Amino acid sequence: MRSRTALLTVAALGLSLLTACGGRDSASSNTLRIGYIAGSAASLPDMIAKERGIFEDAGLNVQFVNTDSGPGLVNLLLSESVDVTWAPTSNVLAATEKVQIVAGTVRSYGFELVRRKGFADSSTSLSYPDNLQALAEGRVGISATASYAQVMAEGMFNEAGVAPGNLDFLSVGVGPTSRGALKSGQVDLLMANPVTAAELQVAGDGDPVISTLDIPALKNLPEAAYVTKRGISEAQEEKVAKYLRAAEEAITWAQSESNIEDFDALLTQVYGLSPDDAEATAERYNPGEGNLIGEYGLSFDQGGFDELVAILLKGKLLTEKVSYDEATALIEPR
Repeated sequence: MRSRTALLTVAALGLSLLTACGGRDSASSNTLRIGYIAGSAASLPDMIAKERGIFEDAGLNVQFVNTDSGPGLVNLLLSESVDVTWAPTSNVLAATEKVQIVAGTVRSYGFELVRRKGFADSSTSLSYPDNLQALAEGRVGISATASYAQVMAEGMFNEAGVAPGNLDFLSVGVGPTSRGALKSGQVDLLMANPVTAAELQVAGDGDPVISTLDIPALKNLPEAAYVTKRGISEAQEEKVAKYLRAAEEAITWAQSESNIEDFDALLTQVYGLSPDDAEATAERYNPGEGNLIGEYGLSFDQGGFDELVAILLKGKLLTEKVSYDEATALIEPR
């Protein structure tokens, strides 16, 4: 269980080490600017590639540009503040006239809906979907409006028979600000990653209710994608291809059983959870087969893509259908 906890540690905590990754001006021939969110598991391959020197070996000077939400990642791309970024697929689909998916990433972890202690305590005696129906009047904390967290929250409640239009959302960011919002009563429910859910549980401030991985209609959706602006130059495409190869190499390295101890040591040397938080995280996280990095891959399931489009259309977060062929312009890692 230790290696699984170490993986989640990275997904949970600040990525201050990465802010030192910047270097030369972005006009430099080997510089590539990428987006990331502190606390997001989707940045894990980038972190591994940095720490293992994979980017350097590929001849890339990678600069990490921070933001606080999925919509923020797409905005970084549209403003040309980054050259390539991962971003929640839901946000990418809303901007497909200007951005293109160059590689997919399989889902990494499930969101957990966490209930604030003192709010609708009687719901704990109920099972799904009755428990969500009992919680539907609560204010739901999400990272940002129109974020993937909002999409998943609406999907959760919709599957339980609660119309998305009846939910009250509040943007609370991620990490400490989101935990503070739940603890203070600013929100009654919070869409959290497994680590935040564990931290709230250990502190006695919240109880995890259900995970998206527990709901068949939500468990296999394509959570994120690597994207660029449309019409990038051949030189930029070559750098993106090298970047994707580096991400693929990082994923492959982390998935190897022979590297588990080295991977564990690399991560725990830089980041740390309290023993109680680490134990609770390991208990809460149940990815199925493999560990957290085992959920990654540069693939894109068209079936899951179409399912997500249908959910977004139903929730009015997408105004018209987007086809897989329209959205993707895949680049072969090389």
